[in-house]
Amino acid sequence: MNRTDNRIRYIAKINRAIDFIDANLDQDLTLDQVARFAGFSEFHFHRIFSNIVGETFGRFVQRVRVEHSAMMLTNDTKKSITDIAYACGFSSSASYSRLFREFFACTPSQWRDGEAQKSRIRIIQGKDYHVQSTPRKDINIRSFYNQSMNSFEWKITLKGEEFSQIRIETHPEREIAYIRHIGPYFNDEALFCSLFEKLFRWAVPRKLVTDKTRNYCIYHDDPAITEPEKLRLSVGIDIPAQTELSGEVGRLVLPAGEYAMAKLELSSDQYPLAWNIIYRDWLPESGYMCGDGLPYETMLQDPAKHPEGKHVFEICIPVVPL
Repeated sequence: MNRTDNRIRYIAKINRAIDFIDANLDQDLTLDQVARFAGFSEFHFHRIFSNIVGETFGRFVQRVRVEHSAMMLTNDTKKSITDIAYACGFSSSASYSRLFREFFACTPSQWRDGEAQKSRIRIIQGKDYHVQSTPRKDINIRSFYNQSMNSFEWKITLKGEEFSQIRIETHPEREIAYIRHIGPYFNDEALFCSLFEKLFRWAVPRKLVTDKTRNYCIYHDDPAITEPEKLRLSVGIDIPAQTELSGEVGRLVLPAGEYAMAKLELSSDQYPLAWNIIYRDWLPESGYMCGDGLPYETMLQDPAKHPEGKHVFEICIPVVPL
């Protein structure tokens, strides 16, 4: 096995370890435990993890816990700070507050109040993340009851023009084969194309791609919180359960549950605007909050086949009743 093959095998194992960390943030995660899960010795795991991820195992776990807690502080305002600390694996609210201040230069309660969040977003925007400014007066959200579906739906208009339609769907558990990228990805269509090309080179010979195959762009971090060079993106496709994987391809499970499905038709540079409007404007008025699981996008039409080259896609967010 050559050096390139070794690195591909290591990337797959490290991604498996990261998925395990994400799924068990509320548990006591030790280096030895995660190394064994990924199939490494403790010594080799620590060295390889740092080389591939760009930070030590311990620092990665700390950062992901604190950043996940920041999202919970924003999205689950009824949960106490202490409960959030325990849900993210901290042994006490005091140790949680100390680490939170180290990362964000404020307390969890100051973050929840909002001003510290705005400061963080300004710092991130200065690097890579640029959300188009959208005054709330330009956005109108109208809900209506769909009797045939026995559910509420929403229509969002932006400056008087239709922007998105949103509905709530119940999804079964879905198994996904994925290729992962760590680093910036905004407005980088070439990156997304190369990731899907790599995934399809693996999937097509195995007869896993049909005209009904759904593709996924899965986002593991909030780009308004996480530094661009640490953002994680997975591109994936549906696969049958227990499909044998190989190379760099990993496996993720999208949990069963309710998902908010926002259909959009936009130019490629409007993705951050869409996510911002869905989270900032629609979600607080919807009667729902973010549930367990990862948000993702799925493409509904090839932009090359759209008369204006626009992207027709859905933003999908796991939700639970508020």
